[in-house]
Amino acid sequence: MWDYAGRFSLLFANLAVMSVLSRILSPAEYGTVGIVVAISGLASIILEFGFNSAIIQKSELEEVHLSTIFYLVLMGSVAIYGIVFFLSPVIADFYRIPEITAMLRVSALSFIVNAWNLVPSALITRNMMFKEQSIRNVGLTVLVGVVAIGLAYMGWGAWALVFQTLLSTFILVLVNVWLTRWRPRRLFNLGAIAQMFHYSKYLFFSGAMDAVFTRLDALLIGKALNVQSVGFYSRARGMENMVQGITTSSLNAVMFPYFSKMQDDEAQIISLFHRFFNIIATVIFLFTGLAYINAPWLFDLLFGQQWRISAGYYRIMALSAFAFPLSALMLSVVSARGNSKDFFKAEIGKKLIFAPVFGLIFWSLDAFLYTWVLALFIAFGINLHFLTKSIAIRPWTYWQIVLKFTFFLACFLVIYHIIMPFLGLSDYAFLPAILVSIIFVLYFSAGVYFIAPEPFNLAKQQFFQLINQIQGRLAAR
Repeated sequence: MWDYAGRFSLLFANLAVMSVLSRILSPAEYGTVGIVVAISGLASIILEFGFNSAIIQKSELEEVHLSTIFYLVLMGSVAIYGIVFFLSPVIADFYRIPEITAMLRVSALSFIVNAWNLVPSALITRNMMFKEQSIRNVGLTVLVGVVAIGLAYMGWGAWALVFQTLLSTFILVLVNVWLTRWRPRRLFNLGAIAQMFHYSKYLFFSGAMDAVFTRLDALLIGKALNVQSVGFYSRARGMENMVQGITTSSLNAVMFPYFSKMQDDEAQIISLFHRFFNIIATVIFLFTGLAYINAPWLFDLLFGQQWRISAGYYRIMALSAFAFPLSALMLSVVSARGNSKDFFKAEIGKKLIFAPVFGLIFWSLDAFLYTWVLALFIAFGINLHFLTKSIAIRPWTYWQIVLKFTFFLACFLVIYHIIMPFLGLSDYAFLPAILVSIIFVLYFSAGVYFIAPEPFNLAKQQFFQLINQIQGRLAAR
């Protein structure tokens, strides 16, 4: 509850900041920073080397483990910063954007700062300090958002976004160190972390591949099209990432340490997984329909009409929203059971599916996004296959749930695109969108109730349990 409350608050805080900045900065300025962020993100994944998850998953953790990991990451961060510093002019020449050189060199300072954050951040998640995390994240977003808005108004342009990211990293480290009271000690023993390295190396390679594939789109768009297209695309992807922060990221943050604590009790994991899968599938497909219907007028309201192209991109991205939280749930179980090698194999399989799709960027962004949605269906199946190697479940049970919900959603959206032009209604009008949303909620609820009752009943049961828990705690106070 604390994690979701924090993430919803964070969503609204982010939207408020983005709404103001999007009216000050141009799509081209956002596109420039989008390329910088993509390159920085590729380099930063190397620094963690999967040790974050290893700290969370390891049952017996000692100070020598934490200090050794800290010193390794710190040395790596300095080396990576040096590489980025000297390659920055080459990257700027490649994209023919000279200002990227300085932006990359300043943005890459976050690597060294983040080296101090890995251990405290992992300890916070390991100890399930979700209340503290939620308060920290919302306060941090508001603070650095106000600073970024001030810089943008003063004419700093894209640099306002660069300093927003750097300041956020610096304050985050200070807060996390204060929350955990952790300090590195004069302990360094590579042998002590050998077992953790065996676990983390597969997560590192998985994370490295994922980092490349989640940022390659922006890098290719910047080369194949133009920096303005990167801006439109980055705005849509940024909105999708914020939504994933509520769904996928929250599940990863909560479920991985939760399942890790019961990693040897397979029966309990299966029971909880089945329950969570049904509830999450019900909620996420309902949300997908609402997001698709309301995206146009919401983008107009939040960012202005100059970002309408982004709304179209976001609509396509929203069609695959189901894949991320459900896959996060499945891979949390795989990782918690200590099967990081299977996690790695799953990532290889998915990347082999995704790799050819990037070529479509040079043809059409819409074609690339629609094909990406289809690839995510295949990726869901790959994740489900490797989950069956960790716990004894029947894959077809979960495929049925996803296919039923997909059918409900597809039928409605086909009718929606036929009826709206026939009635002469605009996608960007508020009142028609709200009316269609109400109809969709009723349609979806009726379909789930009659054709897939188990997910509906589990979601309803969980909702009333939450209400009773809240009432009980309020009464106790």
